[in-house]
Amino acid sequence: MEFTEIIYDKSDRVVTITFNRPQALNAYTPTLGLELKTALHKADADREVGAIIVTGAGRAFCSGFDVKLGAQANKAARSGESRGYSEIHDNFEYMHRIGTPIIGAINGACVFMGFTMTLFFDFRFLADDARYGALFSKTGLALEQGAGWLLSRMVGVARAVDIAVSGRLLPPQEALAMGLVNRVVAADQLMAVTREFARDIAHNCAPTAAAQAKRAVYRDLSTDFAAAYQASCQDAIKQNATEDFREARRAMAEKRPPRFPGR
Repeated sequence: MEFTEIIYDKSDRVVTITFNRPQALNAYTPTLGLELKTALHKADADREVGAIIVTGAGRAFCSGFDVKLGAQANKAARSGESRGYSEIHDNFEYMHRIGTPIIGAINGACVFMGFTMTLFFDFRFLADDARYGALFSKTGLALEQGAGWLLSRMVGVARAVDIAVSGRLLPPQEALAMGLVNRVVAADQLMAVTREFARDIAHNCAPTAAAQAKRAVYRDLSTDFAAAYQASCQDAIKQNATEDFREARRAMAEKRPPRFPGR
């Protein structure tokens, strides 16, 4: 697939996906959504990739759904020509089934759908000048993408209600303090710091083990401890049968860095 609204770059076991609609503050379109999904699956299937970064070109990460396309969809829905918004909208839940860790390097404006998208990333690195928040309630829109469920588990009910109802922009340090993001980074250092973190995972974590750990965390959100414990025992049996596990044991015995094959 030839990408037109994102840039796909692979270097040193890290793929960087850059939203490339800077003239529109990287507003989300169905094309951008399809290209993002395709790129994530492409990177995940590549055994030479150990981490994925998602960021935006120019002054924004993603300013939300493209309002022109949204207006067209609503007009078509009113005339019975389509189902409107639901017909051009994707569900980001698939990101939790991507085994490779996804790291958001969140720059500039990240609001509306851009904000909810980042909730599905595994790590969120936020620029210290980013404009980060839901904003839906301030414009008469519904909180989307199951964000209420995610937010309440990420930051607790009281803070989730604050974020969702107030629709306010979150100061980066407040987002960090409440556990919504992993790091706040000087804007001019955002990509350097994110790439360093991504390379560390890509080179030093076994891909199969990283994927299992990620899968377990999201799976266990919807189960009880007894079920999670039993599932983790089965995970351990499967992981111990991987070539990554055997390579880790060899590397320890030979006192050298591991060379994980990703299987």
